[in-house]
Amino acid sequence: MKLLKNKVSNLLKRILYVLPISFRKTVVLVREWYWRVRITSWEKQQYPNLPEITSHKRKVKNVLIYHISGLTHAGTEKNLQLIANSLVDEYEVYFMYGEKGSESERKETLDSRIKLIPFSYELNEVNLPHRLHGMKPHLKEVLVAKDIDLIITASPGYAHYPWNIISKIPIVLSNVFGAPTLQKNIAATIFMSETVQNHAEGWVGRSKNSYTRFLPIGKLPPKNCRELGGLLRKRLGILDTDFVFGRIGRDDNNIFDPIGIRAWQKIAPEYPHAHLLVMSPPPILVKIVKEEKISRVHFLPPSGKEDDVWAFHGAIDAMSHFRRDGETSGVAIAE
Repeated sequence: MKLLKNKVSNLLKRILYVLPISFRKTVVLVREWYWRVRITSWEKQQYPNLPEITSHKRKVKNVLIYHISGLTHAGTEKNLQLIANSLVDEYEVYFMYGEKGSESERKETLDSRIKLIPFSYELNEVNLPHRLHGMKPHLKEVLVAKDIDLIITASPGYAHYPWNIISKIPIVLSNVFGAPTLQKNIAATIFMSETVQNHAEGWVGRSKNSYTRFLPIGKLPPKNCRELGGLLRKRLGILDTDFVFGRIGRDDNNIFDPIGIRAWQKIAPEYPHAHLLVMSPPPILVKIVKEEKISRVHFLPPSGKEDDVWAFHGAIDAMSHFRRDGETSGVAIAE
């Protein structure tokens, strides 16, 4: 059923894409209007006591960086952390993040002047527009309490709850996968690559407030990067003369694609001095390797520590990245 739904959705997108751009823009506007109206009504029932947000006409002073998993180790989140560190000399920076799923959070990588605002929630709906149930504190409460002038957030590109119904505070959006949005108060959109920008603007046209910025990295590889890699190899029983392929990414079954492990499974018997090192493996990958007894695959847990990440990079000879939804020049590639 899910496969059929995806096929129908892709077919509709193809049909829409050959129609005039004015029609495509109308579709995006109608979709956003529909969710904005529907979610505004839903929010009044779920959160009846939220404060009223007022717009500011002043120089930006207080900046809020918001993401539900903002302190974790994944590329989108690390990008927001780097943005936070880059702004703290000039602005009051607040960093709001969900407490769930932050077992490998990267607090130690953030500047000590950044003010952290963790929030709890009961449920984050998987489907659009990702309604958050039981959010404490709510984003709107933080916006008023901290007198926020600018929101910085990230998404695949589309507008989703809770910031899709905020209209009086400008937003800078980090667009990760090229979905289109025409939300009026998005002051600037930062795309991960030109391909991502072209995809989004193919739907809604170009904007003077859109930019392509390749993801930075927090620090250049440390001088002891190879040393860290050598120690990791030694711990895993990998010789200095062996060849190591590496995959690093989110430990999420939803983005897993078997193409990488199946390719490794084919070549591993032919190359006894080669290894596959996977940091933060999706559980389904671990299951396949164990059940099928695929040789010389080494797993490392996810980590928010820079030394662990650079040890991985220092240990590998070639990146062998695989995930279902592709890669858009993310942090792992930059590193």
